[in-house]
Amino acid sequence: MLLSLFTGYIISILSILLVAAGLAGYTVTTFFVTFVPAVKAYDKAVQLLSVLLLGTGLFLRGTIYSDDKWAVKVHTAEAHIAELEAKGQIVTEVIKVVTEEKIKYVKVRESSILDAIHQNQSSLDTTGVLPPMVIKLYNEAIK
Repeated sequence: MLLSLFTGYIISILSILLVAAGLAGYTVTTFFVTFVPAVKAYDKAVQLLSVLLLGTGLFLRGTIYSDDKWAVKVHTAEAHIAELEAKGQIVTEVIKVVTEEKIKYVKVRESSILDAIHQNQSSLDTTGVLPPMVIKLYNEAIK
């Protein structure tokens, strides 16, 4: 982590120095060429190099700015995800409780219907017609 902070500071300082060098070189070759005749021979090359340095420095500054903005967005998204995961745990517990209650209800209802069927089984075996109690039990079982 310390290395990444150190590297970030180096790139930030480097980008500032590149922008400053680019501006200084371009300014000197554009406005002060008449005062320093030795620079006159190399003014186009220095201007080109200055523009390249300026462009590179500005690109690095933009990259640093963009990375900082994305780091903030990622941190915000991670916090939001952690919050949603906490809420998800609560919802999961509620779903488990509700499901367990429904399973208990179904098992109790199933056992009561099976008991009623066993009690009325003798009437099913003796006659070939279904009594109304059997139809009622069947309708309750399929609800």
